[in-house]
Amino acid sequence: MRIRGSKQPSKRPKRPMLAFIGDRGSGPGPDLGSEEVASEGVPRSKKSGFKLSHQSAGSHPEPIGGAMIICPPIAGKDGSAKDRASFFAALSAGEWSGPVTEREAETLSDLVLIRACNSKLLQGYSSLLGTALGLRSIQGALTRQPAVVVYVTRKVSSAWLVKEEQLPDRLRGPDGLWCDLDVIEFADGVCQSRADTYSGLTDGLRGGDPHIGPGSQVATSEVYGTLGAIVRCKKDVSKVGFITNRHVSVDLDRPLQRVYHPLPPMTYLGTAERAVSYATDHLWYGIFCGPNPDSYVRADGAFIPFSKEFDLSLIDTRMKGVGPLGPVIEVDLELPVASIVGKTVFKVGRTTGLTTGVIMAYAVEYDESKGVTVYTDFLVLGEGSRPFDAQGDSGSLIVMPDGEGMPPRPIGLVWGGTVNHGGLRMRNGIGPENWTSGIGLARLMHLLDVDLLYSLDADGADGAGVPQQLPKETMAARASKAIAMDGDGGSHAGVEAKRRKLRE
Repeated sequence: MRIRGSKQPSKRPKRPMLAFIGDRGSGPGPDLGSEEVASEGVPRSKKSGFKLSHQSAGSHPEPIGGAMIICPPIAGKDGSAKDRASFFAALSAGEWSGPVTEREAETLSDLVLIRACNSKLLQGYSSLLGTALGLRSIQGALTRQPAVVVYVTRKVSSAWLVKEEQLPDRLRGPDGLWCDLDVIEFADGVCQSRADTYSGLTDGLRGGDPHIGPGSQVATSEVYGTLGAIVRCKKDVSKVGFITNRHVSVDLDRPLQRVYHPLPPMTYLGTAERAVSYATDHLWYGIFCGPNPDSYVRADGAFIPFSKEFDLSLIDTRMKGVGPLGPVIEVDLELPVASIVGKTVFKVGRTTGLTTGVIMAYAVEYDESKGVTVYTDFLVLGEGSRPFDAQGDSGSLIVMPDGEGMPPRPIGLVWGGTVNHGGLRMRNGIGPENWTSGIGLARLMHLLDVDLLYSLDADGADGAGVPQQLPKETMAARASKAIAMDGDGGSHAGVEAKRRKLRE
């Protein structure tokens, strides 16, 4: 769908703050494949294969003018290349220092260390496209076995591979730590259909509803996407706005863009005040994820405060078609792998409406040809034959059911996926399946300096940090029943309760 955009307003709004977050060292910044980076001297390029994923925003023509913004990096603590080298040198020195008691990996942080210690080994395999933290899968079904997952161009019997190209069954880390290695094929070609879903819900998201909220369509004069969540600024609680993807609301070549609902030149919502594209790995995860000093996490987000002319009574903080939201989940690397990987999630987007999927992996890593390592938080596969997202769903809020009758808890934002660039072959007899990339919401909101809003009163923002009870008959309650829980110990809430008890 191509729609003629509006012209650039004569009065330019305030420029948003755009930056790499963290210490990226010297030089012009990374060349990050399909991402357009606002750094002098860095050419834009398109990569093929696993490295290329679409930014799930629809497009329409007539670009508008605007100055290109180049911001200096924000230095992070203890993030220098020297600190990183010292950290991994110390790990290597103790890796085979003497007899140790072997211990199988249990947490996400365990897998981070094992993958980092084996990064050079894995990079030596010519068929390797990327890695992730996850659980071993058998015929497409996830087990409870923590594993480093590797993605390869073609998965074949070891009988047809020379010894040097045979991946090990296990990986070993420091102090006797070990985990399984699981191999997933990334297949080139067209995946299942991503045809638009036209329903009562999506019609409402695209302008049919009298209120705007999580799931509603937002657009500039060039692209359209999805509103993620209603938020307010931490430093100025009277400033209410919303978050979505940076690539939906800000073009780094033309950042002075207005955001509308449902399309320009209809209702003007506001202009991005703060946006971020990438963060360094140690700042995002609190740990060095690998020895490469040029390691970045995709943090594609923006905060757009509502304009003074916008009527705040038109805002609905509830997720469209779902209901109220619970507290935001912050992924703790000390949690068991199964507390995140293998969990059912759902989202509401302007293109595909309400969809359900499963988190198949966390902290997906891939290397760019120019020596830049990039991470993205979540890899989600849609339920059944339906894809989790499609173009136009960028910015959609990813939520996780939190028990029957309880409101679902936001955990991430959709930022992209695959369209005709290949997919993951998870199950025998089934063609390549589309996958979706997601950003961790808690860390993104921290960088954007905003809080989630749960309600609004007539005078403005109210109710941050006060989630409401969700009626049992809503989609969130029904979705929670579909999650297979291995007792309380397998649920996120159960794990958090056990960790609190241990601390006490």
